[in-house]
Amino acid sequence: MKKILNIGIIVLLFVLAMPLMSQQIYKGQISIASGEMIREGDFLYVHMIIDMSGLRLDKNRSLTLAPLLTNGSHDKELPDVLINGTTRHKAYLRAQALGGGKSANTSYSVVKLDRKSKGPLHYKQTIPYEKWMDTAHLDIKEDLCGCG
Repeated sequence: MKKILNIGIIVLLFVLAMPLMSQQIYKGQISIASGEMIREGDFLYVHMIIDMSGLRLDKNRSLTLAPLLTNGSHDKELPDVLINGTTRHKAYLRAQALGGGKSANTSYSVVKLDRKSKGPLHYKQTIPYEKWMDTAHLDIKEDLCGCG
């Protein structure tokens, strides 16, 4: 009986703390340093550390990192991270001031890529838990933009 209880506890801990796979993003210049998905009650907590220390991005470009929780048949997009080059960030701020462009409310974080921002970014989200998330994993979609 004690053996069954121990196995049950191990399985429960495995299901509740699903580690994220290390993923190389944007030519290997960005990596997920650590990450986890933890279910507590009716919520799923997603936490990852996005390491941008090796990122080199042209000053006129922007890179969008969009986390996607998926199990193959169900998808849940999480708020994205927008990384701007220095010139691109000025255009972004100008568009925000004029009321146009992508709303800052749709992004988790907007980062101007410079020496100060080349450190880790802690990404944390809490979403309502659904049964299909038991077998889900987290992917990061990337979108590089250099357009006007």
